[in-house]
Amino acid sequence: MIEIINIVYLITGLTLIFLSPTVFVIKFTKNINLNFFEIYSINIILVLNILLLFSFLKLNLNYIFYAFSIIGFINFFYIYQNFDFKKKNLFLIFLLFVFLYSIKIASNPRLEWDAAVLWIFRTLNFYEGFNFWNLNNVHDGSLAYPHLGTYGWALIWKNSLINFEYTGRIFYIFIYLISIFLIINKFYFGFVFSLIIAFTSTAMTFDHALFSGYQEPLMFALIIFIFALIYKVNNYNNLNIFHWMCVLNANLILWVRNEGMAFIFFILLILLIEKKITKKIKLFFILSFATIILIKFSIFSFYFSENIIGWKGYQFINFNQILSFETFRRLLLLIFQLNIVFFKYPLYVIFILLIFYIFFTKNYKYVELKYLIFFFLNILMSISIYYLVADPKWYFHASVTLDRILYQSSGVYLIFILRFMQKKFFLNLK
Repeated sequence: MIEIINIVYLITGLTLIFLSPTVFVIKFTKNINLNFFEIYSINIILVLNILLLFSFLKLNLNYIFYAFSIIGFINFFYIYQNFDFKKKNLFLIFLLFVFLYSIKIASNPRLEWDAAVLWIFRTLNFYEGFNFWNLNNVHDGSLAYPHLGTYGWALIWKNSLINFEYTGRIFYIFIYLISIFLIINKFYFGFVFSLIIAFTSTAMTFDHALFSGYQEPLMFALIIFIFALIYKVNNYNNLNIFHWMCVLNANLILWVRNEGMAFIFFILLILLIEKKITKKIKLFFILSFATIILIKFSIFSFYFSENIIGWKGYQFINFNQILSFETFRRLLLLIFQLNIVFFKYPLYVIFILLIFYIFFTKNYKYVELKYLIFFFLNILMSISIYYLVADPKWYFHASVTLDRILYQSSGVYLIFILRFMQKKFFLNLK
């Protein structure tokens, strides 16, 4: 019983924490074309960037939790009086989902391998009151790994009524589900169909193993957030909050996983090819993305003397080996492994089938180039990590990590799928 009470308490805390900057967001945007989940996603981006800054300081996690909760509680009354709650039932369903999936984690709180030997020690660093600069004393061999997710994990764990680390992982569940419901709410199909889509979407994307201490669910949500923001920036020729949110979102991606460096390059490319974005705004994105990359790279290089992509000891093969038969035969095994991942995360299969359908029927109006570009770049990056490595254990690494890399970006294709469904079958409900 105490565990259920604790879960409700933490969900309430997270709900209030991520309501914190709401007044600022509504006033700054004048509530233009923003639904409740969009405001929540922007709040999450702002709060996580603040938490990122706090992680470099030695601050009491209890004070942070209660300060944000109090501000969120005050904001609740403002938003209740000034916001249209036509879809409030969907938010109640969201809270129910957070509760049910939190129970699911509580029923099997086991940490998976990387979480047990790596991420938990970074979490303990913050849980025990230390900050980012103490990570060089954490002997888990992970100096080059970003830390933002573990700070959020520690924040919620520290404020739990019971001292079990799994309670901190409700942080990941909450943000993951916000991203799912953000998409559902954007392409609203009516309450019944939205509920069915919510059950189906979470059934296809909730991987219990990845919520056992990995950072992939947080990356999953952040990549969805930034694609949702790309739709927003396409509607404005002048700099506004949505452009800045893209930059802040990209910054978070850098501080969750090392693959984030590749993802924000892909996202920058997508922003640069968008026809509706002016040259001035594109220059803004180039300079902003370059700045956040340089900041992150400099901190890790100068303080930890490490910046890696891949795993510890990762080295590239020689250039003359890239097209050799010995190396090329890896490709067949990687394609086989890739297909296993596609069926593990069915959003990939549905996306590919829809693309084939669109091209076969020549209904090109359903195609959005950014999704195809992101898909091919993502697959190319994922395969290259293992194709170009000078490590005899490359296939082992591919078999245990390729699915995690592809999971991070799989939510993007849910946007494409639901947008297709809306245009094809539910256009009158838009």
